Formats: sequence, C-alpha cells, structure tokens
Amino acid sequence: MKTDFIIENGVLKQYVGNGRDITIPDGVTKIGIGAFNGCKNLTKVILPDSVTDIELGAFGECKSLMSVTVPNHLKKIGMAAFQGCESLTSIIIPKNVKAIEMSAFSRCTNLTNVVIAEGVKIIEMSAFSDCTQLTSVVIPKSVKEIGKFAFCTCEKLQTVMISEGVLRIKEGAFKDCFQLENIVLPDGVKTIGPNVFEKCINLKCVKIPASVTRIGKLAFTSCPSATLLVSAGSYAEEWAKEHRIPFMIEP
Repeated sequence: MKTDFIIENGVLKQYVGNGRDITIPDGVTKIGIGAFNGCKNLTKVILPDSVTDIELGAFGECKSLMSVTVPNHLKKIGMAAFQGCESLTSIIIPKNVKAIEMSAFSRCTNLTNVVIAEGVKIIEMSAFSDCTQLTSVVIPKSVKEIGKFAFCTCEKLQTVMISEGVLRIKEGAFKDCFQLENIVLPDGVKTIGPNVFEKCINLKCVKIPASVTRIGKLAFTSCPSATLLVSAGSYAEEWAKEHRIPFMIEP
C-alpha cells in the first residue's frame, strides 16, 4: 500500500505527498531533518502524542502552514524547525521542551500568539527573530536565558512580561522592537547584553533591578525617549551616569 510517509524506526524521514491537511501516523517518535521542508501546499499538521522530537528544519519554509497541533510530550524543537513558515499564526511550546533552539520560529511573519509553558529553560539565538506580527509574549519563570537576537525585529512587539527566574538577556535580544514601550526586568537578572534594546525607538521606561551586575555596550542606543528606573547605589545607576542615559531612582 502506497504511503506518503517514509518512516524508519519511528523516524519520519520524508513526506512525499502533496496534501494540505495531514495527520502524522501514531507511533512516529521523531520528525526527521527537513522531513517537510518546503512543502508549499501544507496548511495543517496534527502530530500524534508519540512524537517527542522535531529535528532541524523539519517544517522549514512551509510557507502555507497555518496550524500545528503539538503534543504535550514533545521534548525538542530543533534548530530552524519552523523557520520561514510565513502563514503560521500561533504555537504552544509544551513544558517538556527545555530549549527553543536557534531560529526555530524565525521569519514566521504572521505569528501573533506564542505560549511558552513553564518548563522551558532557554530561548536560543534568533528563536523568534523577524516575527513581525507578534505583539506580546510572556517569558515563564523557568527560563534562565533569553538568547542573542531572540526577538530581534519583532517590529510590533508591544508587551513583554519577563518572570522572575531569568538570569541573562543576551546580545540584541529585543533589538529593533520598534513598538516596545515599557519593560520590567525582574529581580534576579544579572546580565543585560550589548545592544539588547537597540533601536527600540518608542521605549520609555525600563526597570532594572539591583541584581544586575553587567550591562553591555550600546544596550540602549537609539532609544531616544528611554528612562531607566534603578535602585539607589546600584550598578545600573552608576552605569546610567557613566553612559549619560536618563534615569530615575526607584521609590
């Protein structure tokens, strides 16, 4: 019997069909490297509960893909897994995924709704870069690191809620987020990397906790209206004075 799926030892190696809405067979544990890459007609995918891994570029450049049902048991979303899925509008990252890998959802230009479950520990480099329709995101307390350029050029991103638990916000993480206005960095954050908020041209207020011990170069460059809310005697206060960034002392 002819099948549209090439499956070996539980790994879906390649999709050779031409369908629009597909349900992946139960028993598949891994979506292999590039298995659906460039399937231009694909609009909807349902993954069975048996799937635990989505590998490198598995659904990359599926430009018509609008909907993906992700199982709760999923453990891995690989590098560039959904990169360039221009029609994808929402995604739920389940709790067993520990890392949203590099460029996993970059250039998903119609992505508007992202839910990151408690359990995810790292959002890697460029994971959501160039998601130009994304307006809000909540970072759960399990996340320890927001990687380089993780949300870079999310041009409509207005609201970012970062829960206590994040330790490091790396280079350019929110660069070119033109609509971002206010952000509260929670207690416990230690490092704000270089260029993190570069060209956030509407940024007005950033609360920086006393726990911060390092702020990188040009972290707030080209943020003409930004004021830092800092604790008296903190590293952030001294940094703001040294770099001539407007600041206020937190009451």
